[in-house]
Amino acid sequence: MAAAQGVAQYSVIQQHSSYLWPNPPSLQHVSRHGTAHYQHAGVEHFDYLSEHPDVTLVAYQALLTGSYTRPDRPFSAQRGYAHPTAYVRYQTLRQIAQDLGATPNQVVLTWLLHHNVIPLIGASSLEQLEEALAALDIELDADLVDHLDNA
Repeated sequence: MAAAQGVAQYSVIQQHSSYLWPNPPSLQHVSRHGTAHYQHAGVEHFDYLSEHPDVTLVAYQALLTGSYTRPDRPFSAQRGYAHPTAYVRYQTLRQIAQDLGATPNQVVLTWLLHHNVIPLIGASSLEQLEEALAALDIELDADLVDHLDNA
């Protein structure tokens, strides 16, 4: 559409994305105008991105508002994250984080970066910012990425 109108094509998609995927029925949201859209980047987004390497996914709520590390913020059933597959992936994430001497948040951020997703973070303290920046020093080898991907 952009080419037909003679304007620059978009190069960034901003979408909710994280290591955990919500239960499929909760992926789609119908707006008050009756338009269906996806709140969480899904397989369709990643297929599109693999076919269009000039487009980048920028992920908001990459750390699920603290749910990976804060017991007072459990995974939300309303947002679709309280389901058996999510808990299996979460346990895998926690084990890998422990093995690496990292936090689950750091492994999530590193995993997203490995998949060419730019995570947006909101740090409310210097400690949170330092934790997020330390994710840049974590290396996930191909076996760990495969283990995380297929959990």
